[in-house]
Amino acid sequence: MSTAFKRGCIFIIIILMALILTQTSYSNVVQATTSSAPIPFIAMKVGAAENHTVLLKDDGTVWACGYNEHGRLGDGTTTDRLTPVQVSGLSNVTAIAACGAHTVALKEDGTVWAWGYNGSGQLGDGTTSQRLFPTFNLVR
Repeated sequence: MSTAFKRGCIFIIIILMALILTQTSYSNVVQATTSSAPIPFIAMKVGAAENHTVLLKDDGTVWACGYNEHGRLGDGTTTDRLTPVQVSGLSNVTAIAACGAHTVALKEDGTVWAWGYNGSGQLGDGTTSQRLFPTFNLVR
């Protein structure tokens, strides 16, 4: 990972933490910066893990940024992201958790979806294959 990428992730995490500590509402504005201009982002819930962050918007969509080894960002790639990208194929999400090198989401219907590293079967899909996209978790 490049120094610029690490600094970008640290910047995003610092902004998120500052907003969480200073806001009284459930919606926080996150300013993610690129080489051109800041991008405003409204997040209802935030999860952070080893080198990646996930954001749950109030519309039930999930977004992620950071280190993307094993597909932990859920965008179908292993490309690291300095600004949040939408997790593919998820809607109506009510809770999120970022766990080491994988991520988990709970949908309104009670189903659990997971993606990223799965070397020990932690995604709960009955395999040990990494997942670049959210996959239905057998636990309910």
